[in-house]
Amino acid sequence: MTDWLDNKSPAPPSDDLAVLRRVLRRDYLTRADMKYALKDIAAMAQEAVAARVALVAVVDGDDDDEARAADGPARWRAHTASGEILQHQQIALRASVALLEHVQRTETLIATTGADSLPVTSASIAAHQVAGVVAAPIFRWSRAGDERRLAAILYVDRSAQQPPFSPAQAELVQDLAEIASRNLNLLWQLDRAEEEVAKKSAALDDIMQQHAAAWSFGDWQTRDAAFAQKVIEPLERVAAFDRVQLLITGDTGTGKTTLARAFHGRGPRKNGPFVVLDCAQVTSSETLAAELFGYAKNAGYQNAPPQGRPGKAELADGGTLFIDEVATLPIDLQQRLLALIQDGTFSRLGESKTRRVDLQIIAATNEDIPARIAEGKFREDLYWRLNLLHVELPPLDQRPADIPGLAQKLLDKARARHGRDDVAAFTDDALRALCAHPWRRAGNIRGLERNIERAVLLAPAGAPHIDVDTLQLTPPAAPGSATAGRRSSAPGSDPIRAAILEHKSARAAAAALGISYGKLIWHLRKEGLGVRDVLRDG
Repeated sequence: MTDWLDNKSPAPPSDDLAVLRRVLRRDYLTRADMKYALKDIAAMAQEAVAARVALVAVVDGDDDDEARAADGPARWRAHTASGEILQHQQIALRASVALLEHVQRTETLIATTGADSLPVTSASIAAHQVAGVVAAPIFRWSRAGDERRLAAILYVDRSAQQPPFSPAQAELVQDLAEIASRNLNLLWQLDRAEEEVAKKSAALDDIMQQHAAAWSFGDWQTRDAAFAQKVIEPLERVAAFDRVQLLITGDTGTGKTTLARAFHGRGPRKNGPFVVLDCAQVTSSETLAAELFGYAKNAGYQNAPPQGRPGKAELADGGTLFIDEVATLPIDLQQRLLALIQDGTFSRLGESKTRRVDLQIIAATNEDIPARIAEGKFREDLYWRLNLLHVELPPLDQRPADIPGLAQKLLDKARARHGRDDVAAFTDDALRALCAHPWRRAGNIRGLERNIERAVLLAPAGAPHIDVDTLQLTPPAAPGSATAGRRSSAPGSDPIRAAILEHKSARAAAAALGISYGKLIWHLRKEGLGVRDVLRDG
């Protein structure tokens, strides 16, 4: 047909040209649906050449990208001009599977006209008295357009009772196959894109609607079944008991303090005080001892007030003392903490009097305590005292079902804080980006909160949704990169000093260096330094 239009071959007979015009004017290929497109291609060919049978045979599994077996013959599925869909065994009742397999192997046109003989013989050819066949390959291309492969075959035949196909009719079928290749390729690509979108949408739906109801523990909620089983359920079982020594471990920013508050709020001490001692915030052993046990009256210490001062242990009497970053507790204080846990006794700094308190102790750390025990930096007996019940909080990456709800909760908090009532929710793309972000290397829940608060501040006035651009999620440095390797090693205090001076904050410096806050303080202590020392000397 192309040759006729280019005047490179004699014009087709007038009756063939009339048929061609009639076919091209029909309402074929008007729906973006693969099944109807395959039917229309077969119908166009049947009408154009008055074939006994016309069908488009698809290599079974190809149109939905399922891998068919590499060993053994191809299996087919055929779409007829009338819209029937024939499975492999049914095709032999209408056409020749042997001819289809021949085109599939050679990827070349079969066209028998006049006295030409068929290239293969088979029982179905004999049964249907097939005398003339045109079978043209239909190709599909890779997404980049640099590779093609056979995807289907446009097949028409005539019986011995019909006149043979003319060369012009064979060329017409071939041209229709070429037209089909381009149209069907667009549909294949569209189907693939729609499948990918559907999979991602389904994944988001699974995340957002994984369970009809969330598991909750106080204000702590989750939709992640594994998290509920490993964290929520054990805490629920022991929450009613008094003086449960709970150890919470997990990466920085995973919510250890929030969970400790929830555990306190569910227990018999919920009406008592909840007192926090962050060991990583205190930069000397004396100061930490005073924070924990207090100063006696006229204790004689440089920083001690004359009237004395109670420590966190006394302030927590009747309630819960939460010791954060307990792994950084100096070894000389660990024995005194052990006595506090065992019988509730202690002494303030500068006094010989023994005091007694009634408290529950919850400890948390992001450090590997067994490793510190092996290094001689943590008492094993203290570890087992703290570890009556141990729960480990996974990185936020491992709790994708919780990210949408948590993000909305943090958004509401940031809206209220900054008076941005106009920013009500996230776009779907923004939620997908939040769910896919590597939060373990970006601060976990703390990092999520920081990013959302920044987005609320940066959102355009009157914008009802936070989109991906407003989130400005920056992938953290890869663990194997030169920068990440240099930061995470923290060989001494010099990089740490520089980071603290640059960011004016120990926590921000730790995040920039890619290490935990506790590890930053630990490195400084090895050098006999505190954060204030660095800031003062800088």
